[in-house]
Amino acid sequence: MNTDKESTVITDEMVLAAMAVIESTEPTPEEQQAAQLAKLIPVIHEAIKRGDTKDKICRKLKASGIDLHYRKLKKLFDAAATWSTESNESLQGGAE
Repeated sequence: MNTDKESTVITDEMVLAAMAVIESTEPTPEEQQAAQLAKLIPVIHEAIKRGDTKDKICRKLKASGIDLHYRKLKKLFDAAATWSTESNESLQGGAE
């Protein structure tokens, strides 16, 4: 047993404060942005199905005030590419 370190005293107030923070349902700004961007996935999917190019979709997003880093755009396009399969599987009760 290591006796060189002092033990930390954890009070009831500390535990209650930690519980409140952990149980907090307030999303972080990053989580809020991710939730907002997730709403675009079905719309991007439909645009791709109609034959819109990624460049055209990106221009439309930018014209709407949504100017994203290419990594976030790639995630959106990747999610849109798999969205149809995933949504159909969930409607049918999963893949067989």
